[in-house]
Amino acid sequence: MGRLEREFIVDEISKRIKVSENIILSNFSKIKAEQLNDLRSKLADNQSSYFVVKNTLCKLALEKADKKQLIDLINGPTGFVFCGDNPIATSKVIVDFSKTAEGLEVLGGIIDGEILAGGQVKELASLPSHKELLTMVVTGLKSPITSFVGVLGQLVKSFVVVLNEVAKKKEQETLAEAVTAEASPQEPQEASTETAQEEVKMEEVKEAVDATEAAVDTEAQKEQIDNENDNQDKEE
Repeated sequence: MGRLEREFIVDEISKRIKVSENIILSNFSKIKAEQLNDLRSKLADNQSSYFVVKNTLCKLALEKADKKQLIDLINGPTGFVFCGDNPIATSKVIVDFSKTAEGLEVLGGIIDGEILAGGQVKELASLPSHKELLTMVVTGLKSPITSFVGVLGQLVKSFVVVLNEVAKKKEQETLAEAVTAEASPQEPQEASTETAQEEVKMEEVKEAVDATEAAVDTEAQKEQIDNENDNQDKEE
């Protein structure tokens, strides 16, 4: 590789490092070519990419991009993971891949300006994804409503039970009153007295109505006689 070619590679890598806020470094000493291709394909699904370059060129590019703090993470053949807009999803891909590919080791990286060690990148990968967070939020919003509906349902059931108990109690009181009325010798007499009084009142009302009807009939007959007399006077 000639000097101009090395300078070109260093310049291109440094540009990508400058514009990338989220970068993860990994060692790929025992990774096969087909495994790297599989990893690149999975990263591409998250708008991320995997870039491999010699360590000497890596260090030069990091220095040129003012990211010297990442140089200490370089250990053996190093690959750069340039994360997209979702570093959590990208970290999940690289960490999950390292569990099945023994030759891949997560060294660390820089996320939103913070330097992370390999273990911290793994912790980042354990966080819920954007989709999982949305699901948790929706579930959290629905939970109070579900609880409210459940409580309301219990209240309605309790209210129905109370009404049933009141109805039963009222029925029992009515039955008890009836039994007491049958057992008491005075209450039937009082009831009979009240019935007799009501019958007398009805008779009085009936008599008053009959008298009114008779008076009306008498007045009508008188008016009819007067009309007949008037008609006779007119004929004469």
